[in-house]
Amino acid sequence: MVCVQCGKEISDVAKFCPHCGAVISASAPKAETAPTQGSAAGTGSYSYGSSPAYSAGVGGRTPTPPEDTEKHGKKGLFIGGAVAAVAVVAAVVFMLVSGVFSSPKGRVEAAFAKTMSAFSKAGEGMGLPNMAELTQSKSVSQSFSMELNSVNSELVGYDLSSLQGLGLRVSTDYNQKGRTLGGELAAFWGDNEIFSFLMAANDNVLSFASPQFTGGDAYGLDTETIGKAMVRWGMAPEDESIDVSSIGFNIFDLAEETAPSKQPEEMEQKLKEAAKKLDAAIKVEKAGKKTIEVNGNSLNAAKYLVTIPEQAMEVYIDALSDAMALVDSQEQSRKFLRGIGLDEDTIGDILPDMSGMDPYGEMFDALKQVLREMGDLELEVYLNDGYVCAVEYSKEQNGSRLELGLYLGGGDNYVDDFSLRFAVDDEEVLIESTGNHGGKDGVFTDATTIRARSGGSTQFRISSNFSYEPKAKADNFEWRLNLNNMASVKMAGQLTAGKDSLDLQLDDVSLMTAGMEICSLSMDYHVGPFDGVAVFQPNPTLLGDMDLYDLESLYYDIEYYAMEWQYDMLALIPEDLFWAFY
Repeated sequence: MVCVQCGKEISDVAKFCPHCGAVISASAPKAETAPTQGSAAGTGSYSYGSSPAYSAGVGGRTPTPPEDTEKHGKKGLFIGGAVAAVAVVAAVVFMLVSGVFSSPKGRVEAAFAKTMSAFSKAGEGMGLPNMAELTQSKSVSQSFSMELNSVNSELVGYDLSSLQGLGLRVSTDYNQKGRTLGGELAAFWGDNEIFSFLMAANDNVLSFASPQFTGGDAYGLDTETIGKAMVRWGMAPEDESIDVSSIGFNIFDLAEETAPSKQPEEMEQKLKEAAKKLDAAIKVEKAGKKTIEVNGNSLNAAKYLVTIPEQAMEVYIDALSDAMALVDSQEQSRKFLRGIGLDEDTIGDILPDMSGMDPYGEMFDALKQVLREMGDLELEVYLNDGYVCAVEYSKEQNGSRLELGLYLGGGDNYVDDFSLRFAVDDEEVLIESTGNHGGKDGVFTDATTIRARSGGSTQFRISSNFSYEPKAKADNFEWRLNLNNMASVKMAGQLTAGKDSLDLQLDDVSLMTAGMEICSLSMDYHVGPFDGVAVFQPNPTLLGDMDLYDLESLYYDIEYYAMEWQYDMLALIPEDLFWAFY
């Protein structure tokens, strides 16, 4: 049938006209054959494209329209317009998904984004804590210990078995909000403690102690009045322009004041604008299909030619230079000197005048010179399955050929394989990595090799093999490192990771050379939120309250304790080991 309003042919079961939106009543006329131009118009006949209700009738009279035609017409327009809008949106979505509107540059950018996302998510299954967040919390406890399990005496010709149990431990506990700090550095030999140095800070009091060198007594210093103590001790400099008595600081306030500040807003804006201009200057052209070798696999990839103009890169470097100039390279030093109580005049005498100087200028100039020699950067980028599978670059420069290749994926799982090749003529460096990087089946593995080659033969080789099974209850971690098949390190143990903590217990760390074991160690490492100062520290005697006589007495006490410690150590060393070293 035909529409009663616009006269166009529509479906017999249509409820409204898809062309003009008019509502179609059940009594709408069926489609008729349109008369040829110049034919007579009889009763009930009409010209094609006009509605009988509004076309001129017999005798030129215009029939009166039905009562609700205008009302129904407006309603039909709204309904028809809505349906048409939905159809247009659906068509656009389909074309975007199918790539009809996707430019070569858009496809390459989307592939790089997909690639970066895949690799960044690859290790999430390990469940390792975010160390950056933990550090930024400024409330952290850490500890590390290392102990000798065995040593190969054959390498030196002496029996060194008595060295078993020799070890070192270090621990720190830091809470910026609670203004508390504690730490220990100690060496031990089996059940015997060789030495231990304890340090603590409680707000403005910094203290130290050692069972071996201070008899277990603690001595402290009020850091906020250290200048006044120096004056009392007669340690003021001859330069009277420096007010030593004003020198003082609080290590927790100093940590806050000298913490890296947020990037200036103006600098951030300049960098964004520069990146946007550089992106706009990059040109991408599709260059057909090509079968390419990627990490030992043949892939049918889409090839794109990506050109980054030299001039655009120079403009970007200039923008970087301008942005970096907004950062006062001396500000951190000035904050520190202000924090310990020095006035601006003294700071000015200490720090050189760098006003108007660009500390990064030479670096950026050198980089621009390299760009001028290299010219436009022309890359060949290959895409497969929506990912970047290869990026290649080659250029003849000063009689030498430079080649660079980055290859990603190729195997069953995209993130499991990658390699990087850098070559100048017959000299090349090759990095190859494969394994279960995504943790399929709950086990993370990696085998990485770094090789330096010359004339086709390997000159230097480092290989690394790693395995980690997070859900295993014991011995879930192993790592082997081999250097040129001459020296190697093997470690195995248990790695336990929490939301904000990590514990690594290595029962066996073996050092090998020429196929022989040099020694075996055990290591423990822990990092997590601050859980209190682990090392007990007695109330310290403040040095600032002591006069020169008291300080001199303290010096002789420490000297006495040191001599006693020396005798104890000599008695601890077995005689055969003593003569082996002397």
